[in-house]
Amino acid sequence: MVGFLAFNLLNRALVATMYYTLILIGLAYCIYFTSHLKKRFWEKKVSANEKLTTGELITVIVLDIINPILFGLIFYFTWKGMFPKKSKQADTIAMIILVTEIIIGFAFHLIK
Repeated sequence: MVGFLAFNLLNRALVATMYYTLILIGLAYCIYFTSHLKKRFWEKKVSANEKLTTGELITVIVLDIINPILFGLIFYFTWKGMFPKKSKQADTIAMIILVTEIIIGFAFHLIK
């Protein structure tokens, strides 16, 4: 019994460490991604009134799945001045993913 509890605690600690590592990697990539997009804007390669491209959309979705509140706020506040359509679209995606994750969490809680 004691061995099982120790294994369970170790397993939870490992999962938490992996999750926080994933958030840190995602945060570093998010900072790179937003700064690279701003750089492309100043080089006149990206228009301010465009919506998210397919690559940008996939990046926003993947990072929002990791943590929709953190990355949704980062995308919204870093893009709202320069890219109003992109920031609104990223915010909408973050809200949809947040609501979906809450519903899935409640469903798993009810099943358990």
